[in-house]
Amino acid sequence: MYQLFEKYFPNVVQLKQEFLQSTWETLYMVFWTALIAGVLGALLGVVLVSTGPSGV
Repeated sequence: MYQLFEKYFPNVVQLKQEFLQSTWETLYMVFWTALIAGVLGALLGVVLVSTGPSGV
């Protein structure tokens, strides 16, 4: 597997630590964005359903 990376992604192999750090930062940002969007979406959905013409 390592040889495959060396062949097709030589820059990734040379910058292994930076690649791992960048991957972690990307996953961190995506997680928090998805969590915030999910919470806000659920709240907005509840508000829209409960304030509709035939809402709760």
